[in-house]
Amino acid sequence: MKPQNDGHGILNCNRLCCRGESKSPKLQIAKGHVLLEDYHEALKTRDMPLSVRANIKCYQNKFDAHYDSLPSELALREVQLAWKAEDSTLCCEKFMHAVDILDEHRLSIWHARTELLKWDTLNETGTELDIQTPEFLSKGKINWQR
Repeated sequence: MKPQNDGHGILNCNRLCCRGESKSPKLQIAKGHVLLEDYHEALKTRDMPLSVRANIKCYQNKFDAHYDSLPSELALREVQLAWKAEDSTLCCEKFMHAVDILDEHRLSIWHARTELLKWDTLNETGTELDIQTPEFLSKGKINWQR
């Protein structure tokens, strides 16, 4: 949304968390929350072709029922509940837990894709795989205690 379209409505920054202060803890938590939701959505939809997304849409209720019980979904709900309760300490704790779970999810996706590539070339003579370890793997788990 362009700033000039915002006027004095709900999306006006001065009415949001910051009240003119860009370092407001509530605004910083809100930004983290938005980025967490983006990260979650990126892992959830990944690079699904239209045909897969259409099949999911055909069975949306079953898909949602299964997906809603996954650790990543539960963790995001906990962040949302802490946010609604306006408990910044709990929100940060739940945020860190959710990021750890999403990082594990991302790691499992990478390992699964790597195994598929290896399997696809198992009996191929003269084929070498050059699988680079992504930067997020080499850094390891986030040390939240720094």
